Amino acid sequence: MEFDIFYYENDISTIKNNPRIILSNPSVLYVLSDIINQTPNSIDINQYSNNEITNSLLMIDAIKLCNNKLSLNIPIFIERDLPILKKYISLASNKIYHSIMQQTDNLIKTIHQIQNGFSDQVNLYHMLCGYVFDGTIFDELVKHNLITTHKIHPDCSDYLIIMYEKSNSLNTYSNKLLCSYNRLKTQYGVFSSFGDCDGNRNDFYRQFMLQNTHQSDKIIKYSPDELGLAFHSLILGNKISENLISIFNQKGYTKNGIINIPVYYSDDFKVGDEISKIVIDACSQILIECLNLLSREQNLLSIQHNVDIRDIANEIYHLIFGTVNELLVQNNIVAQPEYHPNEGRYLKSYEI
Repeated sequence: MEFDIFYYENDISTIKNNPRIILSNPSVLYVLSDIINQTPNSIDINQYSNNEITNSLLMIDAIKLCNNKLSLNIPIFIERDLPILKKYISLASNKIYHSIMQQTDNLIKTIHQIQNGFSDQVNLYHMLCGYVFDGTIFDELVKHNLITTHKIHPDCSDYLIIMYEKSNSLNTYSNKLLCSYNRLKTQYGVFSSFGDCDGNRNDFYRQFMLQNTHQSDKIIKYSPDELGLAFHSLILGNKISENLISIFNQKGYTKNGIINIPVYYSDDFKVGDEISKIVIDACSQILIECLNLLSREQNLLSIQHNVDIRDIANEIYHLIFGTVNELLVQNNIVAQPEYHPNEGRYLKSYEI
């Protein structure tokens, strides 16, 4: 089997047991495929002569061992899961979307407090689709112990792995939905983009991820903090080197040396928090009811393997709010993210 693999993480590029590197090994994926294609806890670890492969999967908690038998330990969604995924997406997303539609005037009035030269729809895209749906609502769901937001491993690294079987039908959910936040944090601010996963974005987060795992021929020799300092200086109206201007132009944070993305300050995120309250009041009960039903779906592969239900719910929630975001875009409530060939759809911003 082939897989699309996603990581919800803090920086894992420097840890010894880097899951990105381990899961790039085809032999490792063959073992996962074997486990998927057999009933849970039916494969004996001793049937694999290469201990390094199974040990690497155990080290990143992708599989677990019970009485020498192997089973999955991360959410993996395969083709036969699709009817269940569709059921849950449909169950919650339409209800949430209609609840938000009833609050449209209130949301536009609230977001209009941000006056940064960009439209209300652009600002609502970043604040509602990104900051709220992929941020503050997570905190609300954690209060109810419904989802995982941090997955701490024995080496103290923090990441959650989600995998999908490669297929055209599953790709609609694994890559095409607007539910992916890329954020490169620096001492001076955050280079942020929000969109789908349909390619490799031309942003700093993806650049340094590829660079740190030796998957990119293009190397930026500046550190994230050096880039953050330079961009902050540009915001203040100061001159920076032509070399740095060239990098910002290439990565789409400036055009001809002029900042061409929204810059959000702390007061803007206070507005984001007002948006969050409106949405949570309107939608949280729908989400809570839907995610509480998830554990009953015994035909879902990951549940059959007794994967932590909160890990599974993390991804189900991503699929729900990604679908809601698509509806918001289609109905012009928020801005249409720009499509870039081989990169997908996304919009950039900078957060101070």
